[in-house]
Amino acid sequence: MVFRSANLDNVPISIESGLLDTRTKLVTIYRFLTAIPASWHNAACMPPASFERGLALFDQQEFFDAHEVLEDLWREGDAGHAHGATDKRFLQGLIQVAVGFHHLSTGNLIGARSLLARGAAKFHDAPAHHRGIDVAALRASLHTWQQHLADKATPQPPFPRLASTSPK
Repeated sequence: MVFRSANLDNVPISIESGLLDTRTKLVTIYRFLTAIPASWHNAACMPPASFERGLALFDQQEFFDAHEVLEDLWREGDAGHAHGATDKRFLQGLIQVAVGFHHLSTGNLIGARSLLARGAAKFHDAPAHHRGIDVAALRASLHTWQQHLADKATPQPPFPRLASTSPK
Protein backbone atom coordinates (compact mmCIF):
# COMPACT_ATOMS: atom_id res chain seq x y z
CA MET A 1 0.00 0.00 0.00
CA VAL A 2 1.11 3.58 -0.57
CA PHE A 3 -0.10 6.51 1.52
CA ARG A 4 0.30 10.18 0.75
CA SER A 5 1.77 12.22 3.58
CA ALA A 6 0.96 15.87 4.30
CA ASN A 7 3.80 17.03 2.02
CA LEU A 8 2.57 14.71 -0.76
CA ASP A 9 5.67 12.53 -0.78
CA ASN A 10 4.87 8.90 -1.34
CA VAL A 11 5.44 6.79 1.74
CA PRO A 12 5.65 3.11 0.73
CA ILE A 13 4.40 0.69 3.32
CA SER A 14 4.51 -2.97 2.52
CA ILE A 15 2.68 -4.77 5.27
CA GLU A 16 3.34 -8.16 3.73
CA SER A 17 7.05 -7.70 3.06
CA GLY A 18 7.99 -6.61 6.57
CA LEU A 19 10.14 -3.74 5.26
CA LEU A 20 9.20 -1.69 8.31
CA ASP A 21 8.55 -2.87 11.83
CA THR A 22 4.97 -2.77 13.07
CA ARG A 23 5.42 0.33 15.23
CA THR A 24 6.92 2.30 12.35
CA LYS A 25 4.05 1.26 10.09
CA LEU A 26 1.47 2.27 12.67
CA VAL A 27 3.14 5.61 13.38
CA THR A 28 3.37 6.37 9.66
CA ILE A 29 -0.29 5.50 9.14
CA TYR A 30 -1.26 7.48 12.26
CA ARG A 31 0.59 10.57 11.04
CA PHE A 32 -0.99 10.26 7.62
CA LEU A 33 -4.49 9.91 9.03
CA THR A 34 -4.11 12.75 11.50
CA ALA A 35 -2.20 15.00 9.07
CA ILE A 36 0.20 16.33 11.69
CA PRO A 37 2.23 19.07 10.01
CA ALA A 38 5.98 18.56 9.82
CA SER A 39 6.99 22.22 9.80
CA TRP A 40 6.03 23.97 13.03
CA HIS A 41 8.64 26.57 13.78
CA ASN A 42 8.60 26.51 17.58
CA ALA A 43 6.79 25.14 20.59
CA ALA A 44 5.18 28.52 21.30
CA CYS A 45 3.21 28.29 18.04
CA MET A 46 2.03 24.71 18.53
CA PRO A 47 -1.42 24.40 17.06
CA PRO A 48 -3.66 24.41 20.15
CA ALA A 49 -5.90 21.70 18.74
CA SER A 50 -2.96 19.26 18.56
CA PHE A 51 -1.66 20.16 22.01
CA GLU A 52 -5.17 19.93 23.43
CA ARG A 53 -5.67 16.65 21.57
CA GLY A 54 -2.64 15.24 23.36
CA LEU A 55 -4.05 16.41 26.69
CA ALA A 56 -7.46 14.92 25.89
CA LEU A 57 -5.88 11.57 25.00
CA PHE A 58 -3.98 11.64 28.28
CA ASP A 59 -7.17 12.37 30.21
CA GLN A 60 -8.88 9.45 28.43
CA GLN A 61 -5.99 7.29 29.69
CA GLU A 62 -4.85 6.69 26.12
CA PHE A 63 -1.30 7.21 27.30
CA PHE A 64 0.56 5.75 24.32
CA ASP A 65 -1.44 7.87 21.86
CA ALA A 66 -1.02 10.97 24.05
CA HIS A 67 2.72 10.37 24.06
CA GLU A 68 2.79 10.09 20.25
CA VAL A 69 0.89 13.37 19.71
CA LEU A 70 2.90 15.30 22.29
CA GLU A 71 6.18 13.82 21.07
CA ASP A 72 5.49 15.06 17.55
CA LEU A 73 4.97 18.55 18.97
CA TRP A 74 8.13 18.28 21.08
CA ARG A 75 10.20 16.99 18.17
CA GLU A 76 9.18 19.92 15.95
CA GLY A 77 9.73 22.60 18.62
CA ASP A 78 12.45 25.24 18.29
CA ALA A 79 14.37 25.53 21.54
CA GLY A 80 15.98 28.74 20.27
CA HIS A 81 12.70 30.66 20.36
CA ALA A 82 11.78 32.66 23.46
CA HIS A 83 10.03 30.23 25.81
CA GLY A 84 10.80 27.47 23.32
CA ALA A 85 13.26 25.70 25.64
CA THR A 86 10.80 25.99 28.53
CA ASP A 87 8.00 24.53 26.43
CA LYS A 88 10.24 21.74 25.11
CA ARG A 89 11.20 20.77 28.68
CA PHE A 90 7.56 20.97 29.74
CA LEU A 91 6.44 18.83 26.80
CA GLN A 92 9.21 16.36 27.49
CA GLY A 93 7.91 16.02 31.04
CA LEU A 94 4.35 15.41 29.81
CA ILE A 95 5.64 12.82 27.34
CA GLN A 96 7.64 11.02 30.01
CA VAL A 97 4.64 10.96 32.35
CA ALA A 98 2.43 9.56 29.56
CA VAL A 99 5.01 6.87 28.80
CA GLY A 100 5.31 6.11 32.51
CA PHE A 101 1.58 5.48 32.76
CA HIS A 102 1.71 3.45 29.54
CA HIS A 103 4.41 1.28 31.13
CA LEU A 104 2.18 0.88 34.17
CA SER A 105 -0.69 -0.29 31.94
CA THR A 106 1.55 -3.01 30.47
CA GLY A 107 2.83 -4.17 33.86
CA ASN A 108 6.30 -2.64 33.50
CA LEU A 109 6.62 -1.23 37.02
CA ILE A 110 10.33 -0.44 36.71
CA GLY A 111 9.69 1.60 33.55
CA ALA A 112 6.68 3.29 35.15
CA ARG A 113 8.64 4.33 38.24
CA SER A 114 11.57 5.59 36.18
CA LEU A 115 9.57 7.60 33.63
CA LEU A 116 7.18 9.10 36.19
CA ALA A 117 10.15 10.25 38.28
CA ARG A 118 11.96 11.69 35.24
CA GLY A 119 8.79 13.41 34.03
CA ALA A 120 8.04 14.84 37.47
CA ALA A 121 11.56 16.28 37.63
CA LYS A 122 10.84 18.31 34.48
CA PHE A 123 8.09 20.19 36.35
CA HIS A 124 10.24 21.11 39.36
CA ASP A 125 10.80 24.71 38.22
CA ALA A 126 7.58 25.07 36.23
CA PRO A 127 5.03 27.67 37.30
CA ALA A 128 1.91 26.49 39.14
CA HIS A 129 -0.07 26.86 35.89
CA HIS A 130 1.43 26.48 32.42
CA ARG A 131 -0.33 26.12 29.04
CA GLY A 132 -3.67 25.64 30.78
CA ILE A 133 -2.42 22.81 33.01
CA ASP A 134 -2.54 22.94 36.79
CA VAL A 135 1.12 21.97 37.21
CA ALA A 136 0.95 22.15 41.01
CA ALA A 137 -1.84 19.54 41.03
CA LEU A 138 0.09 17.43 38.50
CA ARG A 139 3.21 17.51 40.70
CA ALA A 140 1.14 16.47 43.73
CA SER A 141 -0.52 13.65 41.78
CA LEU A 142 2.83 12.37 40.51
CA HIS A 143 4.22 12.42 44.04
CA THR A 144 1.24 10.33 45.21
CA TRP A 145 1.76 7.92 42.31
CA GLN A 146 5.46 7.57 43.11
CA GLN A 147 4.58 6.73 46.72
CA HIS A 148 2.00 4.19 45.53
CA LEU A 149 4.48 2.50 43.18
CA ALA A 150 7.10 2.36 45.94
CA ASP A 151 4.59 0.84 48.40
CA LYS A 152 1.88 -1.14 46.64
CA ALA A 153 0.03 -1.44 49.97
CA THR A 154 -1.30 2.09 49.43
CA PRO A 155 -4.51 2.40 47.40
CA GLN A 156 -4.10 3.25 43.74
CA PRO A 157 -4.57 6.99 43.26
CA PRO A 158 -6.62 8.42 40.40
CA PHE A 159 -4.77 9.26 37.23
CA PRO A 160 -3.92 12.96 36.89
CA ARG A 161 -5.97 15.05 34.50
CA LEU A 162 -4.31 17.58 32.23
CA ALA A 163 -7.04 19.28 30.22
CA SER A 164 -8.20 22.51 31.76
CA THR A 165 -10.41 25.44 30.97
CA SER A 166 -8.13 27.86 32.80
CA PRO A 167 -6.37 30.60 30.83
CA LYS A 168 -3.20 29.60 29.04
